[in-house]
Amino acid sequence: MTMAYLSVPDDRVNFSHIFPNPSDFYGATPYTYWFAALLILILGRETIALDTLLLRSVAGHIKS
Repeated sequence: MTMAYLSVPDDRVNFSHIFPNPSDFYGATPYTYWFAALLILILGRETIALDTLLLRSVAGHIKS
């Protein structure tokens, strides 16, 4: 989704305004889809979710 955001010139400008003018970023059309994809990545299926991978990594270091 980030590449889709950056491939459209108008959205590329909005993406570059994420910190100085966040309302442009939030108001862009693909923002909802980008945010949904990010949530799925972080909280998605248990075996490949980012939080599960981090927990396994930390648990592996603690056991060692």
